[in-house]
Amino acid sequence: MKGLRINPERLQWCLRHYCLTLKKLAKRAGLKSADLRRASEGEQGLNMLEIRRIAKSLELDTSFLMQEKGVSRDELRTPQFRAAGGQPPRTTEMMLLLRRVENHREYF
Repeated sequence: MKGLRINPERLQWCLRHYCLTLKKLAKRAGLKSADLRRASEGEQGLNMLEIRRIAKSLELDTSFLMQEKGVSRDELRTPQFRAAGGQPPRTTEMMLLLRRVENHREYF
């Protein structure tokens, strides 16, 4: 069995959006850097548990990583939040916090 494939465009978007490198994401997800690098090149080989680990470390659904279409530029953004200089904060932890806030916006 060759394994499953994630959308490399979506993975690259996640890396940019959350200010991560492949090595940092592999560490957060508990995977080997080489396995994640192959996935980022569009190769098959990850099992569902590994995809779930990646998604969980980014606080996303596994379906987000496996969808065929690309990510729209504004998807998962909170334009109202700005740091000094009018730019959004660019740390992984802050971006994950903003994602959690967006997920709960409808409750408030």
